[in-house]
Amino acid sequence: MSDHLFCYGTLLESQIMRLVTGKEYTMQDATLPGYSRYLVKGADYPGVVQNPQGEAEGKLCLGVTSSDLKKLDRFEGELYRRQLVRVKAPYNRTVNAWCYVVPRRSSMRLSKKEWSLEEYRVKILRRHNLSIEP
Repeated sequence: MSDHLFCYGTLLESQIMRLVTGKEYTMQDATLPGYSRYLVKGADYPGVVQNPQGEAEGKLCLGVTSSDLKKLDRFEGELYRRQLVRVKAPYNRTVNAWCYVVPRRSSMRLSKKEWSLEEYRVKILRRHNLSIEP
């Protein structure tokens, strides 16, 4: 099995990860080949689906325990299925990691718009009437 998690959406925000698991993690830049990341229709968060030509950007979260995964499973809900994937990690390594993937049967719940962490941050700041730091 793996003690790594590939994060590509709201779990990239350390505050959200801390709220869900109660922990801080070491994160490394990583990509998920063979998948694309799209905005979930009617939501602010994304999902990844298999796409042979795709490559989703994200972070590799290190040291995730089985207890952490149970908490994350509840947070992610029924749209996603946790599965092992092969992730491109720093230093030209390829590692196994858990990832929350939208199964093909649920892919119609995704828009065709790619999700952006920066756009998400701006939207959340506006929603809570917070200013954007220069």
